[in-house]
Amino acid sequence: MRAIKIIILFAIVHILFLVGFKHNMGYLNFDRYKGLRAEAESVEEAFPALEKHLKRAAKYSKNPVFYRELGRLYLEMAIAKHKFGEAAERDAYLDKAESSLREQIQRNPADALGYYRMGQVYMLYNYPLMTYMGKGRVYFRKALYLDPSDESHNLNALYIFLTQWQYLDEKEKSFVFERLDRMVSANESFIRQLRNRWIENFKDDALFKSILMENKSLWPRISKFF
Repeated sequence: MRAIKIIILFAIVHILFLVGFKHNMGYLNFDRYKGLRAEAESVEEAFPALEKHLKRAAKYSKNPVFYRELGRLYLEMAIAKHKFGEAAERDAYLDKAESSLREQIQRNPADALGYYRMGQVYMLYNYPLMTYMGKGRVYFRKALYLDPSDESHNLNALYIFLTQWQYLDEKEKSFVFERLDRMVSANESFIRQLRNRWIENFKDDALFKSILMENKSLWPRISKFF
């Protein structure tokens, strides 16, 4: 009986050692990734080394932070390829970003950033066809539900919703107006930032203004910005 207890104890110690070793190796590679990223002149040039250490970190330790960072890295590469008009490579990186972010969300479903970046992924897929824009909006809504006070995420997501206004159903339109109401209540200049973003891309705010005027309770509070 004593021999059996010793064997069991040895097995437990061995398992704990392996778990600790893998955890430490994960963070060792993640720290190396952060160091390389801080030194890199561009993500594109440093990508092979950055990806190598992040993948090793995720392999050793299934920490959702590592998958989130992998999703970010692949998304950044997809955006870079998009800017250079390389659609096939862009979507290939988006596939990798989607896979990594799905792992992150599965392991930490309360992290708003994973949903926000997943929304970005689906908005960029097959651009300019916007094949998955509805799916992207679902993820943006989840991100804002989990972290409703993030001004940057609200600004970017609501801008996208407004540019796709004709495709929104009534539930989505109500969501947009509810978020606008909350953001304006917290910071009046939010609507000015949103209007500036619109004008940067559409030159005038005629359509933007007409959309906001649909809400009879919100419009009187923000009309002074137009």
